[in-house]
Amino acid sequence: TKRVRIAVLAAGSLTNLAAGFLIFVFAFHIGSTLVAVANVVEGTPAALAGMKAGDVIVAADGISVNYIPDLQDYVHTHIGKPITLKALRGDQPLQFTVTPRTLDQTPEGQGPLGIELSREILGPGYSWPGAFVRAGEEVVYQIRQIILLPTRIFRGQVRVEDARPIGPVGLYQVTGLVVDIARQTNRWFPVAQLAGVVSVAVALTNLLPLPALDGGRIFFVLIEALRGRRVDPEREGMVHIVGMALLLVLMALITYQDIFNSIIPGK
Repeated sequence: TKRVRIAVLAAGSLTNLAAGFLIFVFAFHIGSTLVAVANVVEGTPAALAGMKAGDVIVAADGISVNYIPDLQDYVHTHIGKPITLKALRGDQPLQFTVTPRTLDQTPEGQGPLGIELSREILGPGYSWPGAFVRAGEEVVYQIRQIILLPTRIFRGQVRVEDARPIGPVGLYQVTGLVVDIARQTNRWFPVAQLAGVVSVAVALTNLLPLPALDGGRIFFVLIEALRGRRVDPEREGMVHIVGMALLLVLMALITYQDIFNSIIPGK
């Protein structure tokens, strides 16, 4: 049946997704990342409220903050409205009330609060039950980030050059950098997290409705369900062959970009 065919075609991606979840469970049991303030611009709402570089933001109006984009989205939906941020400065809990500036009030190159954020500070790990919960949140987060990436680029929250796809060479470069960080800090959370991210990304990529991918084959099954009859196998096969050729060309271009315009400066 069509349902069985779709289930079989989606099995590989679902396996990758499950693997990503389990990797994240392990990752969050051995460590975590924290949303920290990397820099505070003088005279901005954050500076006037007393925020300093190194402060770790844990909540906004009582809502837990685990991801930079979630905080950015919350701030952008509360422009001109006071926000209460809970933070940690070392072990000291702090609370700041800030009002995000409107676009007219915000100088070019700054955000509504006047802070730069970093997710590079490593925090403690979770208990196994807590790690399972955080792993689920991380999988959902990664899926949302991929789906919402075009919107975030349009808003200017993500630079186009930072959103470029990478191939095997670029992944090798990123992995090397992450392993170096893990060795320097003696914390292997970043390596496990990267493995989880890659697994989820592979799962979603394979489900894209593009010829030669499982998502493309699922698309043809859905067309068959709508039409009531199957697409001519020879035509479908030709579409997948052409799609595979185009994907190989795209991979070659991405690899060229990775080699001659490294994603990591100096590499």
